[in-house]
Amino acid sequence: MPIRVIALNSAKQDTWGADGEIDARQRAWLQHVMDTARGRLLLVFAHHRPTDFDAETLAILHQQRREPLVFFSGHTHKHHLTQYEREGGRAFFELNTGSILDYPQLGRLIELRGAPGENLCLVSRTLWPSHLNIDRNTRDKDLQKILIDCEQMRMEYFPLLYLAARCGHYGALQDFRAITASPFGKLQSMETASNAANVIIRISGGETLPLPSGEGRSGD
Repeated sequence: MPIRVIALNSAKQDTWGADGEIDARQRAWLQHVMDTARGRLLLVFAHHRPTDFDAETLAILHQQRREPLVFFSGHTHKHHLTQYEREGGRAFFELNTGSILDYPQLGRLIELRGAPGENLCLVSRTLWPSHLNIDRNTRDKDLQKILIDCEQMRMEYFPLLYLAARCGHYGALQDFRAITASPFGKLQSMETASNAANVIIRISGGETLPLPSGEGRSGD
């Protein structure tokens, strides 16, 4: 299936991106590029989630069409899989991806799988730097020792990306344990984020399936 990739600038300049906005000019452009994408899979990217947009933009995303649409977003520092529905059927799926600055620091690897005449699937897997050999169940006492070492050795660790990433992970783990809420609400657990990120979306059938055991965490 041919693909059309659509990138939206959803940042509201006067609030430094804190609020999502699609202005009238960009909204008209979005309508045009969707109307001229007959028979194509639509992949839409924006920093903010669709629920941050105005009713007119949401109406464009929810409009009746034959072409499947998957919306990729960020902003919330969490992982979500959301299916938006309209009267008469599914409108689109949204894959909301968390921040690698916050625990559990999981990114996504997106793949489109299928062959001509077969079902097309979008596969989402978490990116996890398994070579770091990180213990997520570290005791608080041991965690403090690790972070002290990270602070004292930060200049020596800087050229060694795997050690710098290790320190970043343990710092995020400490935040997860200590912070009950952030500006984006309570941080996600590893299990919740992993379940939302390791999924298969059957494009033609509109189904979502959990990723089979052993398929996730592509860094493993």
